[in-house]
Amino acid sequence: MAPAACAEVFANADLLALILGWLLPPTQLQSLLADAEPKGAHCWVQEALKEAMALRSVSRAFARHANDVCEEMVASITRGLLLFDRVSQDYIDAQWMRQSLRRYGDGDVAEALRVVEFLYSTRFALCRIRFLVGPSRRDHQYDERDRVGDLLRARQMFRPKTMHDVYNLLCRRCFVCGCRWLDCPMADPHEATQMVWMQHPYLGHVHWEDNRGARAHLGGKWLPHTSENHLCEIIFFLDRRKRRDGTRGPDMLLHVDSEFTPLERQVLKFQKAARQLPSFEAHIARLFELRPSEVRDLQTRDGSEIFIAHLPLFHMLLGKPEPDSSLASIFGLTGAQVLRMIKKGARIAREERNLERSAGFLV
Repeated sequence: MAPAACAEVFANADLLALILGWLLPPTQLQSLLADAEPKGAHCWVQEALKEAMALRSVSRAFARHANDVCEEMVASITRGLLLFDRVSQDYIDAQWMRQSLRRYGDGDVAEALRVVEFLYSTRFALCRIRFLVGPSRRDHQYDERDRVGDLLRARQMFRPKTMHDVYNLLCRRCFVCGCRWLDCPMADPHEATQMVWMQHPYLGHVHWEDNRGARAHLGGKWLPHTSENHLCEIIFFLDRRKRRDGTRGPDMLLHVDSEFTPLERQVLKFQKAARQLPSFEAHIARLFELRPSEVRDLQTRDGSEIFIAHLPLFHMLLGKPEPDSSLASIFGLTGAQVLRMIKKGARIAREERNLERSAGFLV
C-alpha cells in the first residue's frame, strides 16, 4: 500500500475501525459464549488478543483502537463475573443459609458459570454440566453441599483486570514463574492444571464466620495454572524471637505438613539469613500493623499474636501482584538478593552443624 493510502486509512477513524473489527476480539463476551463452545471461544479470543497486542505496535491509531476494544472486552468479562457473583450468592443463600427467597435457578447458575469456565479452562466445566443435568448415578455423592463448594471456589478465583491478565489466563501461564503450565518447572506432569490458594498477609475481604460477628478471618484467592510447589506457608509471630535483653520480638517460622519441597528448603535457608537483617523485626511488625483490626489478635501461640500467610518466596511475575505478595517483596529484596540470602543461610546452617559436631572436643 502506498504511503498516501496508508495515511488516508490511518486518518479515517471509521475505516480503521472497520478494518480492525475483523482482527480484534468481540467486546461482548456473553454473546460469543452463547454462539460457540467455551473451548472454541477460548482459542479464538486467545489468538485475537495476541493479534491485538501485535497491532498496537503498528501506529498510535492502531494502539489506541486496540486498547479501546480490549478495555471494553475486559469490562464485559468483569460484568459477567459480577453477574456470576450475584447469581451464585443467591444460590448459596438458598442452599446453605436455607433462605426462602431465590431469584435464580440452576439454569441461571450454569449460564453464569460459562464465563468462569471460559477464563479458568476446564476446571469448572464439570461443575456447569452438573448444574445443567444434575448429578448422575455414578456421581450420586455430588450433592448441594458440593455445588456450594464449587461456587465458593469459583468466587475466590483471581479476577483479571487487564487484557494481559486475560491473555495469560487463556494461555495457562503460571502466576509465579510466568511459564505455560506444561513448561512450569514446578508443575506436576500428571496434572492437566492446578490451582493454588494464596493468602496475603493483610489484603483481602474480611469474612465473618457467623451472623453474630463473633469471629472474622481474612479471605484469600485461588491462582489457576500455578503449582503449589511455588508457594509456602509462613507463620508470622508478633512476640516470639528472643532478644539479648530477655524481651521478645517479631519472628517468622516456616510451617510444613509433610516432606520438605525444594522451595521450602530454600525458605529455611532464607529464614536464617533474614534473621540477621537489621530491619528483620520491623518488616514483620509492619505487616501486623497493616492487618484489618477485625482480624487482629484472633490467633495466638505461646502468648504471641500470629497469622498465617501462603506466599511464594520470589516475586510473582503475573497478575500485577499487590505489595508484600511474596517474601522477597515483604523484605524489599530483588530476586538476585534473595538468591544471595539463600546461599548465606546455607553457610550459616553449615557453620551451626560444624559447631555442634565440634562441641564435644572443646575444653
